[in-house]
Amino acid sequence: MNRSFATPLGMALVFALVSPAATAAPLRPNQPIGEADVLSGKVTRDPDLGYILVGGVGGAMGTFMRVPDDATRAAWEQDRKDALAKALKKYPGVVSDWQATVDMLKKSGNKGPYPEKPVEPTIDSVEVAPLDTRDMVSFGPQFRYTKGARTSFLIAAKPGTYFWVGVPGSPCMCMGTVQFEVKAGVVTNLGNMLWAAPQQKLDMTVAQLAVIKNAEERAKAGKPPRADPFAAPDLDMVVPDSLKNWTVVAAELHAHGKFNNYGAVVVSRLAPIPGVISYRRDTVIDERTGQALPNPKLVSMQKPKL
Repeated sequence: MNRSFATPLGMALVFALVSPAATAAPLRPNQPIGEADVLSGKVTRDPDLGYILVGGVGGAMGTFMRVPDDATRAAWEQDRKDALAKALKKYPGVVSDWQATVDMLKKSGNKGPYPEKPVEPTIDSVEVAPLDTRDMVSFGPQFRYTKGARTSFLIAAKPGTYFWVGVPGSPCMCMGTVQFEVKAGVVTNLGNMLWAAPQQKLDMTVAQLAVIKNAEERAKAGKPPRADPFAAPDLDMVVPDSLKNWTVVAAELHAHGKFNNYGAVVVSRLAPIPGVISYRRDTVIDERTGQALPNPKLVSMQKPKL
């Protein structure tokens, strides 16, 4: 994972832009909040919503997915049923069009092969947004909560468990990441821990080992060393003064296993965090319990880049 708060690194998904908090309408999940609205009283803490605070030196952007709860799963199942009903309603017409096309080809002297008969839709074949993506939350690079040398982002979110996906435009953390709890009425402060806590030197890839080899060759040649590309920034958990009347807690990170590469990008994994997450080859280890997390069956668009 990149060591700078300001550099995008993560998953290339297409997100709808969200606007800052409106002055009259109530907050909604995945809505960024500006400090001016909090200071003016236009935005007050909603006890039914949770909040995610990210901050550090420079700009940033990224995405979290929410672990589906029963309500989210029920809504997704209903969407699948609705989509199936629509597909089945259209199916006779689709078959009729197919038959007309085959008949026309035969009459024209075409010996085939002919288009295959459309398969009747099933609940597993209809297309709806994947379950994991229904409650995504994204932040940055626009709509900052505070600006300046140190910036921060405050985003409203449904209460629940969220896991770090990465930043649009770079590899996703599909092969191992961290999750944290967001409680109703509470600001969960991540600060810059997603950049500061992972220890790259504990999880060297082929590309990283090449950087080390290059450094060794420079040393042998008497050339000055480049800046350490694996050096993490100092942990920054500063909370803006404007949130002093809000309930703010530091995020408690836990290991999260593999997930699908919905963005069809190069996949990666979060570097180990002592006491939180490590790896045994390609298996994610929950350092809090010492247990290996299950390796789920994934339907990814791209293989891991090893």
